[in-house]
Amino acid sequence: MPNIHLRNHYQKAIVCMVLAYISIALMGVFVKYASDELPSSEILFSRFFIGFVFLLPFLIKDGDFKVDMSQWKFLVLRNLAGIASMLLTFYAD
Repeated sequence: MPNIHLRNHYQKAIVCMVLAYISIALMGVFVKYASDELPSSEILFSRFFIGFVFLLPFLIKDGDFKVDMSQWKFLVLRNLAGIASMLLTFYAD
């Protein structure tokens, strides 16, 4: 019986990975089209906002979501590095 349960988890993981790959590819297509009309900063904001909208139901459902702020400098550094890398990637395209 555990093998069937484990197989279902593998199938779910595969489906999630394929959907993630498709969403990344679609994001690249939309960025290419949007870069002709919009500045990179607006494209970046839209990308993060859409990601937040998709994550919001999971954050609300969990209800116990907490961010450990004991190492806030590393959190800020990581976020700034992520934003800079996205902005430079969109700018390079």
